[in-house]
Amino acid sequence: MKEVAPGPVAVLVSGWALVGIATALVVARLYLRLKIQRRRVMVSDIVMSASWIAGIATTAFTIVFARLDALDPRTETTMQNFPGNPENIQKIFKVERTTELSRGNADKS
Repeated sequence: MKEVAPGPVAVLVSGWALVGIATALVVARLYLRLKIQRRRVMVSDIVMSASWIAGIATTAFTIVFARLDALDPRTETTMQNFPGNPENIQKIFKVERTTELSRGNADKS
């Protein structure tokens, strides 16, 4: 049976739903730490908040990918079967590189 890739709507909805859940958890943890426990922010809280911000940035880039037709289910990772404007392929690679930088996955070369 052939696998069917999710469309852009499914990717956007699931991504933002997960960001919403993460937001609730981050707010709950910081509220617990600062208000209920009356403790200072710890390094783990800062790391968690930075990861949350990176998650929001990465999810925000999916909107750009959707507008450039990169999330079309027929498009492969090698950009074969890309249904959009061929000029957008270069833009897609630039946005993908920016996404990598926002997640801290940049090559050190």
